[in-house]
Amino acid sequence: MSIIYKKAKFYLNGTQVRQDYSYNSKYKYYYILGYTEIKIDNDVATPTGFAAGSATSSSVSLKWDKNANASGYEIEQYKGGKWTQIAKINNSSTVSYNVSRLAADTTYTFRMRAYKT
Repeated sequence: MSIIYKKAKFYLNGTQVRQDYSYNSKYKYYYILGYTEIKIDNDVATPTGFAAGSATSSSVSLKWDKNANASGYEIEQYKGGKWTQIAKINNSSTVSYNVSRLAADTTYTFRMRAYKT
């Protein structure tokens, strides 16, 4: 009986997201999965109109247009060299979020995405 061993790695933006191992013999085929599945749902459009609204010296209101196909939204802030989730909004009708505890004269970067459950 001959056994063939194969290993494959998959990357997304330079980060390994999946690694597959497979073993193939003359009599049986085994496929071992050791990764987390990433599902991309193309039915949810990117939110439009994402912008900063009113602001004070310590807070800013983020706003966007309602996405009819979304279940909710996730907002992230870029800090310390990485993106960190600061809010998960489980209501697609919500179209604003207030970020507080900000420092005056500091630049902040935010991004958001719509999601569907």
